[in-house]
Amino acid sequence: MVELIPPDGRGAEADHTAEKYEWDLFVLCGNPKDAAVGATFHADTSEDGWFVCPDNITFDPAGRLWVGTDGANDFDLPDGVYGIDTEGPARGLPKLLFTCPHGAEATGPCFTPDGTTLFLSVQHPAEDAETLDKAETLWPDFKDGQPPRPAVVAIRRKGWQAGRRVALAPTKRGAEPCKAPRQQTAGRGYG
Repeated sequence: MVELIPPDGRGAEADHTAEKYEWDLFVLCGNPKDAAVGATFHADTSEDGWFVCPDNITFDPAGRLWVGTDGANDFDLPDGVYGIDTEGPARGLPKLLFTCPHGAEATGPCFTPDGTTLFLSVQHPAEDAETLDKAETLWPDFKDGQPPRPAVVAIRRKGWQAGRRVALAPTKRGAEPCKAPRQQTAGRGYG
């Protein structure tokens, strides 16, 4: 992930209309345990914090970067949404917020203007299933005989106060899965 740096530096004072920018690698995605990949993450990145295949991004009102992935299933990981601080000692430290159901990707993350709610789309759950009886998830309804389907998810932090910067608390891949038939990894947001 490349960070573009305006001529006057970072922040509100920078000239974001400039024709020329400097650049830096913010995060180089991949498995940090595989030296051949050359992934670069913050030194404190957890086992569940690293990711592959960034596809969609947004920023919350506090300036954190949020990344939705597409293609992690090809690396035996669920796709999901990761929050990354862009300033301070946790700059570049990704933390997993949400994991998608099997075969799905997280798309279009977007915050409400007050930053209290994150919306995202979950597309094509159980994409690789040849038939309904082979689907590894029936997300989001979990009803026998009803196929998995895309949906929009709203994640709201309990006790959130607009404009207040809080530390990100990570979850684990597949943490607190929905208790439903054939459900694999629909993680829930942190409370």
